[in-house]
Amino acid sequence: MQSIATKAALCVVTALFVSGCLTKPPIARLSQRTSVALVLLRDDAMQKKTHPLPAAIKDQLKAQFAVRNLYVQDDKRPLHEALAGSRDTTRRRAQLLREQPKAKHLLLVETQVSFYSQLNGRYKWDIDIKLSIGGRDRPEPMLERQFKLSAFLPFDHQREDEALLSVSGLIARRTADLVDSYFAGKPTK
Repeated sequence: MQSIATKAALCVVTALFVSGCLTKPPIARLSQRTSVALVLLRDDAMQKKTHPLPAAIKDQLKAQFAVRNLYVQDDKRPLHEALAGSRDTTRRRAQLLREQPKAKHLLLVETQVSFYSQLNGRYKWDIDIKLSIGGRDRPEPMLERQFKLSAFLPFDHQREDEALLSVSGLIARRTADLVDSYFAGKPTK
């Protein structure tokens, strides 16, 4: 009986030790306020259409950027329309450079949402996400991250936007982590 308790205690101590070693990069707060062209896209899985992401996701990202002394370079017309002709990130970046001449950095959030199945009375949606950030004047290629999330929605009438909203916090956190990695080593306050 005592050996089981000892093993359990050893497992807890090991888990705490390992989790203490997993650190996130520090938040990269830039010394000067810097502009970012932000484009949030949802590519339709069934049709060749591109839609903007819900405004709530952009608001969450703006809050993350404010902590890092970044601001979103707003455009008068919706950028998803300008980038809808291609699903290639490199071409979208080139188009974004033409559309946003004042932004110093470019951030693309490209998503594709697909219905998967009904599981245990909930509707499962698979969400593929590609994040890309790069600088206008930086010669290196864009820093990219790709990941997949799942959303479980309770109602049949909920679709792609609701699936994205249900995982918006994760999208914002992972985007913030990418931004921190990208700006690592830049002058901070």
